Amino acid sequence: SRNLHGFVIGVHSFGRSLLCSEDLLQRRARRQRPRSPGPGFFTMVLSEVEKAARAKAEKEALAAKKTEKERIEAEIRADRDMYNSLKSTTKEDKVPPAPRLLLRVRYSVDGQKGRRPVELEGTTATVSLFHFCQAVEEQFHVPPNRQVLRPADESKFPVEPREEALPAYNSFGSVDTFPSLESLGLRNGQELFLTVANEDDSKVEAATSVLRQTSSSSAADPSGAASQPAATQPAATQPATVPRPAPDLASSIRASSSREPASRQMAQPTMDGGGAVRYSDEHRLKFWWRKIEEKKLALSKARDAREYEEVQRVRDNPETDRLAGLLLWSKEESEFYCRLKADIQRTVGLEPVKEFIVQRLRDAAGRHVLKEGKQPRRHVLISGAFGVGKHYAAQLIGRLFGLLTGQLVATVRVGSRVRLAAWQDSENRGALLSKSDVGLVTEELPPGSPKPFRVQGPSGRVGNYRADELVAEPNLLIPIASLTELVDPKTGKLKVADLSCYYMRLHGGLSETDSTVLEQVLEVGSVVIMAGPPEAVEANMQLSSFRRRQPDLLVLPTLSPTDVSRLIAAEVEKRGYEGVGEGDVGTKQLVTVLEHIVRQRFDEKLIREKNGHLARDILDLAISRKNDRTWAEDIDSAERFRLTPLDFGLDVLTAEQREKRLREVEAEVAELVGWGAAEDPGTARQFFAQLRRQLGGPGPRGSGASAAAAGGAAAVAGALHMPKALWVTANPGSGRETFVRLATCFLRAAGSISREEVVWVDGQDLADKGDASELLAARLAAAEHGCIAIRDVDALVDSRETVRALAAALGNVDGAASGTTLVVLLGTPQGLARVGRMEQSLEARFPTHVSLPDFSSSELVQFMEEAAQNLSSGS
Repeated sequence: SRNLHGFVIGVHSFGRSLLCSEDLLQRRARRQRPRSPGPGFFTMVLSEVEKAARAKAEKEALAAKKTEKERIEAEIRADRDMYNSLKSTTKEDKVPPAPRLLLRVRYSVDGQKGRRPVELEGTTATVSLFHFCQAVEEQFHVPPNRQVLRPADESKFPVEPREEALPAYNSFGSVDTFPSLESLGLRNGQELFLTVANEDDSKVEAATSVLRQTSSSSAADPSGAASQPAATQPAATQPATVPRPAPDLASSIRASSSREPASRQMAQPTMDGGGAVRYSDEHRLKFWWRKIEEKKLALSKARDAREYEEVQRVRDNPETDRLAGLLLWSKEESEFYCRLKADIQRTVGLEPVKEFIVQRLRDAAGRHVLKEGKQPRRHVLISGAFGVGKHYAAQLIGRLFGLLTGQLVATVRVGSRVRLAAWQDSENRGALLSKSDVGLVTEELPPGSPKPFRVQGPSGRVGNYRADELVAEPNLLIPIASLTELVDPKTGKLKVADLSCYYMRLHGGLSETDSTVLEQVLEVGSVVIMAGPPEAVEANMQLSSFRRRQPDLLVLPTLSPTDVSRLIAAEVEKRGYEGVGEGDVGTKQLVTVLEHIVRQRFDEKLIREKNGHLARDILDLAISRKNDRTWAEDIDSAERFRLTPLDFGLDVLTAEQREKRLREVEAEVAELVGWGAAEDPGTARQFFAQLRRQLGGPGPRGSGASAAAAGGAAAVAGALHMPKALWVTANPGSGRETFVRLATCFLRAAGSISREEVVWVDGQDLADKGDASELLAARLAAAEHGCIAIRDVDALVDSRETVRALAAALGNVDGAASGTTLVVLLGTPQGLARVGRMEQSLEARFPTHVSLPDFSSSELVQFMEEAAQNLSSGS
């Protein structure tokens, strides 16, 4: 009964669900059945625009559905193909391997001989001599410019190298001119002989100069067609230019002999469809970097040659022999003194330090003769402004102290400053590129290491070297942060070695504890060199140890524009540039051009504030502007190695523009009426004629791009000494404004000033103003690097205070090269004479006097005729 009851209930529920479903379907059908419009309904009519929009939307929806369907089908096909490929047992066609080129090299380097293969990707038609030289460098650590590669003469047994060699690496001007190996007659499996050019073998470098004709024909035919190399005369009959010998390369070759030659890490040559050699940007940069290294090495050698000449002049000086005899110097000590003296003579500024070193050497000689010792026990205080060279002065004094105490021996160890023993690194390890680079030994590897010393170069790169590859620099100046570093914190005892020299910067006042340390340092025969600003040095002069034993006080002056120019010139040469404008490195013209730039761009106040740091900032900004200027130039453009005055922010005229401007001014002066004759002293015509002679006479100076950029070194030298203050006596109507305008244009074209704007100041305005100092300061600032002209100075004869204010405002005017602004005073002869008697210091600052004479009757008639010709008819 229970089951029957459940069955009845289930049937009842199922029937109700069927009725509900049927009712639901009927209701839905009634809703979807269209209604007939009754009296309360209306139909919506769509416009044509709305119909088009609705049709467009429907089309877009259909297109989107179709696109999605195609995407899904594509994914399904991709998945099916991947599954089939994974489960398939059929073998795929293998990609043929890239062709490889094998060349066997018999090497003889530093007494080590052997035979090793060199593999490259490509064929003899797609691999050039450049790629092969790079592979040989990585395999044998021989620079490409010192590789001598000779093909083997296979007609002899045993095989011998031919007399002719492959073209030298340095004989190509660009990477595109390197010939392919096929054009040189080489084949796959060819055997070659490798030797290293050295100073003792004069015929090696000459042998590498053959096949020049083949190289040039290969450069003209980029398809790399094969051609036989042309034989030349034997190597012994050709002139040779041989570089210096390389250090021992045996260990580097032995270390690399265990590596497999098949896998090269260098950039492989690329090939196009025609099979010709193509070079990537990496290849071009590698070749260009090699050229830059060689150029910098050549500049470094030239600089070292000049320094050697300076050292030789010190050796030949009788004073050197006298000091060596009185102080009983050894050969090494005499050589150290000669280098120190040459560096002192080459140093910019630091005159007190130079005098101190000379006096201290003579004092040491006198004490040694009387057996009183060579070195007086006194500390050294160096006082100077920011950037005057206090640290370098301390280094010079430290070298002097090491010479007098005989502490010149140095060994290669951790913490030592080292240089290369050779001219350049033959293995290109990157830390030390040439003999001029100074590195720091950071780590010594365990005994038995072939290159135990790890050196960090000036660029931050690290390399491993042997002891015989390095030359240690003696640590003659030990830097310390404070005097407490010289005391053991546990025992409180002094830990100072005998005859040592320490360097410390002064930032504030020293304590009595520091005074005790200074006295103990003197007792062991050592000294401390302290440098700081004048206020810090003055604050420590009353220290008790200094009162008991007076230190040597050196006050360094600020730098002049000439000193800053010399610093920039030295830095330009050090960075590997050829020069600035027409001034080449190592010549006086470079300093002349830079001095003109510094005087035109910077005032004396800024130079005194920054001193030597200004030189570095100027050069860094100039190099940045040069890089922006040469952005579109070729990689091997010569403009990248030469700066111009425009890079330093000086808007100079080219040689042609300057000469044209000068001729225009001279022509206008010649056409003017009056102003006396060119032979009359003191006249305007004689003034312009004298300026022209000072520039070197009429005619263009310099030619080419360098002359156009620099403006001629002779012109710059003449512009530096042109008058900057003019005392002009002229009556009204004699052409005062015209004279000022032409003089400004002439000096601007000559390069003495950099602007042609003239700022006029009336003397009556100065007389009416109670305090003329503010007005004069504002007008002088507006006329910077241009011209300021004060006319009608006669109005100041009744105001002595105004004349004094004028003299005070023009206090920096001396009429010489130090100014950058042209200052002109104009007045009648009687008025300027009275002003000169009232304030004699004012007239003394204007050494150049110019007189504009009054017109004569004939000149007045001529002036009227010329003026009437310019009038229109009927005026």
